[in-house]
Amino acid sequence: MATRFGRYTVVRQLGSGGMGSVYEAIHADLQKRVAIKTLHASFAEDEMLRARFLREGQLSAKLRHPHVVDVFDVGVEADVPYLVMEILDGEDLDHVLKREPIQPVAKTMERLLPVCAAVAAAHEAGIIHRDLKPANVFLARTAAGEVPKVLDFGLGKLADAEGGGLTGTSVALGTPDYMAPEQVQNSREADGRCDQYSLGVLLYQCLVGKKPFAGETMAENVFRVLSGQYDPPRQVNPNIPPALELVIVKAMSLAPEDRYASVSAFARALLPFATQDVRHRWESVFGPPESSMTPPPLGGPGRISSLPPVQESPYTLGDVQPGPPSVLFMGRSGPTQILGPEKPPFPWLFVVIPLVLSVLGVGGVVGWKLTHPPAPPPAPPRVETFTVQVAVTPATATLELDGAPVGTGTYTAALPRDGRMHLLRATAPGYVEGVLAFRDAAPAQTLTLTAVVVDAGPPPRRRRREH
Repeated sequence: MATRFGRYTVVRQLGSGGMGSVYEAIHADLQKRVAIKTLHASFAEDEMLRARFLREGQLSAKLRHPHVVDVFDVGVEADVPYLVMEILDGEDLDHVLKREPIQPVAKTMERLLPVCAAVAAAHEAGIIHRDLKPANVFLARTAAGEVPKVLDFGLGKLADAEGGGLTGTSVALGTPDYMAPEQVQNSREADGRCDQYSLGVLLYQCLVGKKPFAGETMAENVFRVLSGQYDPPRQVNPNIPPALELVIVKAMSLAPEDRYASVSAFARALLPFATQDVRHRWESVFGPPESSMTPPPLGGPGRISSLPPVQESPYTLGDVQPGPPSVLFMGRSGPTQILGPEKPPFPWLFVVIPLVLSVLGVGGVVGWKLTHPPAPPPAPPRVETFTVQVAVTPATATLELDGAPVGTGTYTAALPRDGRMHLLRATAPGYVEGVLAFRDAAPAQTLTLTAVVVDAGPPPRRRRREH
């Protein structure tokens, strides 16, 4: 039975996620099919989550692009926040990859280049997505064929603002498997290059057939992201072109400055691997591909390393003239030719002189030891520390630091400032696992786990008052 929701009639539920649900509905006056996305009632009571949800509609409405889902309306009905979007027929990329883990290179380019165009347009409008992943790439079926659409700007932010205080310090927003290292450590400081990193991870998954960071727990995944530990693409799938592997690795560089200058530059590097028709279509958007692709900087995890160019040795033999037997001494300026007679005039000197020098040397060493006692060992260097104090809600949560149990509810310790990355993991039955990542500085003092919510069905019907 259909349910009335403001000006819309809810027909059926299309899907449900961790924070909300999506329904098919019909506008009562226009008789137009739409999709309504609602926030779960328990999350609607949280002012920050409520504001973040409504901001998704505001950001999406600000950005009009053929490869971004269109948002028509945003508001609150019966105390339930909602977004009204265009309804799409098809499936998301996540379902496609579960069915066919490895995608052909040409098909991947055909799908990813429109996504790059949408993200690049968002960046030009000052919007950063921050949660790009296969589930947020919808492959809509239309009369003109498959049309990729970017979904869910709920975690997006304006690049020139702090999001109105909706992103707290030391809070990691996004999906860990696809988050850039700098986004894991501090979402507030992440810029558009974190979206490029996520696109690189998405490209890796499409061509390799698995996620690059496949740990058994969230904490292990976060550690691998921060350290750049993943299998090289061609090691898993040798059919990937070597030049395309360089593009993937560069987009996934640990340091943001080592990635491409923009998402458009990343897309230009992908053009040579697309079919001729697809390449010509997107050259007008991104520009022609570069004549040569520059590999990422040398060294470091997540980067391609190569040997430095071979230099000529400073040691050269030069021209040695024939003559009596000689000895070649290799010096910095080249060889020195020492000529000598076949029979030395005083052969006994070669025995006596070394013996005298040895006796004098041993005596000198013994005398020095007797008159100069050894200096005391230097004092060990002082190690600076910082204090970590974290209180977790609920108080029954089990805590682990770097994989080792450290108690429940609260954690207090002094840790050395040694440049090491630490992961504090909190788990509790009925709650989503929480992780704090920090290095040489204390993280947030509170960590609140999110309760697992089971969808209670369509939004409540609003009762009309009888007059």
